[in-house]
Amino acid sequence: MNSTRRPDQEGQLEAPIIIVGTGRCGSTALHYALSHHNQGAWLSRFCDTNPQHIRSNRRGMQLLDLLLTYRYLRKLIYPVEAYRFWGYYCPGLSEPCRDFLKEDVTPRTMGILRSVLAQTITRKRNRLLLMGNRLAEDRLPERGSTRCQIHPHLSRRPSIGELADGH
Repeated sequence: MNSTRRPDQEGQLEAPIIIVGTGRCGSTALHYALSHHNQGAWLSRFCDTNPQHIRSNRRGMQLLDLLLTYRYLRKLIYPVEAYRFWGYYCPGLSEPCRDFLKEDVTPRTMGILRSVLAQTITRKRNRLLLMGNRLAEDRLPERGSTRCQIHPHLSRRPSIGELADGH
C-alpha cells in the first residue's frame, strides 16, 4: 500500500488486483473469495444495472462496513463481472464472444476508467478487485500449463497487498 496516502482521502485508485482467466478455470470463485476481504472493493450489481451512477457502488461498500448490516447486505451487494458497466465506458467491449485486446486500451479509455473506478473505492475498501474472463486465443497459456495462476499462500488468509504484490 502507498504509505503517503492520507487516511481521509477517497478515490485514490492504486494498482487494482485484476483476476483474468478463461472460462471454467475457477477465476470467478477466486474473485468471490477475495471479495470477502475487508480492504477489497469490487464492481457490484449496482455498476451493472446503473453504470452511469457509479457512486452507488461506493455507498454499497460503505454500508457493508457497518457491522450490523453486513450479513444482510452481503446477500444484496455482491461482486459481478459487470458487462454493462464495461460496455457503457468502453463501447463494444461487452459484445458477445468478443475478446479484450491490447488495442482496446487507449489513453482516452484508460483515463476514463481510472476516473470512474476511483469513485468505487472507500477509505477502508481501498484496493479494487476486478474480474475478466475474456482472453484472446493467442493469449492463452501454453498447452499443459494451468490456466489460472493461484497464489501459493492461499492455505492461509493473505492480505490484499500480498496478493497484489505477488508475495
